[in-house]
Amino acid sequence: MIGYIKGTVLEVKDSTCTVLTSSGVGYEVLVPIGTLKEITQGKEVGLYIKTIVKEDAIELYGFHTRQEKDTFELLLGINKLGPKIAMNIVSLFSFKELEELALKDDWRSLTHVPGVGPKLSKRILWELKEKLQTQSILRPNTLNTSYSDVISALKNLGYKEGEIMDALEEVIRTKGITSEKEIIKEALKVLSKRFSV
Repeated sequence: MIGYIKGTVLEVKDSTCTVLTSSGVGYEVLVPIGTLKEITQGKEVGLYIKTIVKEDAIELYGFHTRQEKDTFELLLGINKLGPKIAMNIVSLFSFKELEELALKDDWRSLTHVPGVGPKLSKRILWELKEKLQTQSILRPNTLNTSYSDVISALKNLGYKEGEIMDALEEVIRTKGITSEKEIIKEALKVLSKRFSV
């Protein structure tokens, strides 16, 4: 299953982009509006991928950050909510904004999403609130506050903040490490592996 793609953007069209990897394979990836705005034809891009296998197709959904992908996957876990509407939601709302909508029961704001009416909006927020009580997604501002020394150390090694944040999320969420020394060590493994692809 494809989890990450890095390559040159061959084409940007509607809500998709075609990425040519170093192996010579071009992948057509559906992306949210926020990601699409940051993609430039002819430039290199790295995307976190959610692969969805259907009876008649294999679809790739791409995101600039792991948090966007996590939010998309969280929405897919909502009963009868398909990838198209989940992508529309991610295009308009960040995870933090969705969390605030759920806590305030602000279903009206969610109806601005194409394909989401009042009934579906209420159900999405109700199920989202249930999931938020049992599932926690790390937010960049939390990481910035808690691991500022780690971020500074990795920046000094030449990595960009966005790349560092994604690596830290992966290390902390999957390995449960809290020691700064170990976090730096594991984050470097993630970064070096990712950028050698």
